[in-house]
Amino acid sequence: MTNWSDKRKCELNRVVAGAERISAVTDRYDDLINSFRTQLPANKLSITQLGFQLWDKAVADVQSGHLDDRPLYWARLKMINLLAEAGLDDCIQDFDYASRGLLLRPDSPAHNIVLTGFDPFHLDQTISQSNPSGLIALALNGEYSSELSIQTAIFPVRFLDFEQDAIVETFLSTVVSPSNKLVITCSMGRNQFDIERFVIGRRTSSAPDNCNLIRSDEPIKVVDSVYDDPPTEPNFFEFLESSLPSTPFSESSRFGPWQTKFNAEIETREGGVFEALTLEDLQNQTAKQGSGGGFLSNEISYRSLLWQKRRGTSIPMGHIHVPKMAGYDSRMLSQILDQFRAIFRALAQELDLIKSDL
Repeated sequence: MTNWSDKRKCELNRVVAGAERISAVTDRYDDLINSFRTQLPANKLSITQLGFQLWDKAVADVQSGHLDDRPLYWARLKMINLLAEAGLDDCIQDFDYASRGLLLRPDSPAHNIVLTGFDPFHLDQTISQSNPSGLIALALNGEYSSELSIQTAIFPVRFLDFEQDAIVETFLSTVVSPSNKLVITCSMGRNQFDIERFVIGRRTSSAPDNCNLIRSDEPIKVVDSVYDDPPTEPNFFEFLESSLPSTPFSESSRFGPWQTKFNAEIETREGGVFEALTLEDLQNQTAKQGSGGGFLSNEISYRSLLWQKRRGTSIPMGHIHVPKMAGYDSRMLSQILDQFRAIFRALAQELDLIKSDL
């Protein structure tokens, strides 16, 4: 595998710009970073444990009321730079994934809900950028009720992790078990909440990832080696359909200030843009845009649904786009979080996961 710091060097290089322009954010966890520095070099296991500590610190920080996903992102990059400078590249990936909630500790409790978000992105345009989906993951990690608990994680906005490291399939194979009741992937999208119905097996966006890589006009490739047993289903579909229920979203404005839409709009080469009613409507069509577009938000959903299809499981699973944000706005983040909680509650009630009077 390519040297970790080499293939992601562009992302690491932003640390200097971040320190100059949003130092209050990048320095927030410097106590942990300074402690981390004094413990290097160390063995791989202890470095992974420090990744867990960073994740725990960010979860506690957000859940205590500091609604900001960015300190976790920037502290992680600063700590990865320290690992690279110490010649410990072989420890970086485990540290990175541990600090995202993507690795499980041996004593990790069982959870029956899985919820994921993403890192901030488009940082070359807006260095102060937040990602509400990452905040949601930090805020909802842990116990929800006496019946439900939520395993959350934050994914990198990096094509390399998706295509070389099978990050989605590996995570799902680690955390999803027969006790799971719901899997939601989440990202920042448009000017509303969208529950995305149809996802596509293609990368069609020209947007760069956080390494400034662009992947477009190509199918999403999933290798069989990420599965313990040979799957019976094929590894490519033009379209796959979410299994999240549509019923709670017939009244589009009742969850909060933003519209909430069960979104079935897609675009194909043959038919243009239209609202699809069923997967049968999409037979013999070549995908251009899924309900959730053609970037990594679409890809994480496609890979999740394909993983489910190839595994033969039937857990309700789908993707939610939350409203986009320019830079950072704590009030807007609070409102987005409140509305997401209401949407999650509606889904859980519709699926009989919680009582309606809880």
